[in-house]
Amino acid sequence: MKTLVLFGPGSGQPLKRLIDPDLARAFQSSGWGSQYVPPPLVVNAGGFSLHAATLIRKGQRARLEKLCRYLTRPAISLERFEVRPDGMVSWLLRKARRDGTKGFVMKPYQFLGRLAAIVPHPREHQLTYQGVLAPAARAAPITAARSGGTAPGGSEGAEGGRRRGRRRLDGA
Repeated sequence: MKTLVLFGPGSGQPLKRLIDPDLARAFQSSGWGSQYVPPPLVVNAGGFSLHAATLIRKGQRARLEKLCRYLTRPAISLERFEVRPDGMVSWLLRKARRDGTKGFVMKPYQFLGRLAAIVPHPREHQLTYQGVLAPAARAAPITAARSGGTAPGGSEGAEGGRRRGRRRLDGA
């Protein structure tokens, strides 16, 4: 989450933070300062972070289920969201940061602006394939047979030509 006001009055200014004083003191005394070194195989670019250090071996069904639940989780957790009596929106982080920040306080329109920023546009693909799984990859014919075509080294089938018939189901 970017920690700046995105639009409106005070645009570009830092959000108000909710700080745990004990954690902040421990962080300052640890000597870490404000430097953060991301773990290996993690890249932060363009407002997104890609974490490629997850490995699930064959037979690890519990880890696979945990990863699938993580990938399909909702965008926000209502347990960490609160509208305060003064009308401000309080958003608690899942885990406190090293500097003691445990959440942010913002105006309702600022929260709605942040929420709108994470909602995908209509018909925008959320899953894109890279490498050999990409549609324009040179190795695509090797990795999967295209519909109506043949895989390398395979036969064309009993009809000796392209499959005929409906390409899609009604109502689908």
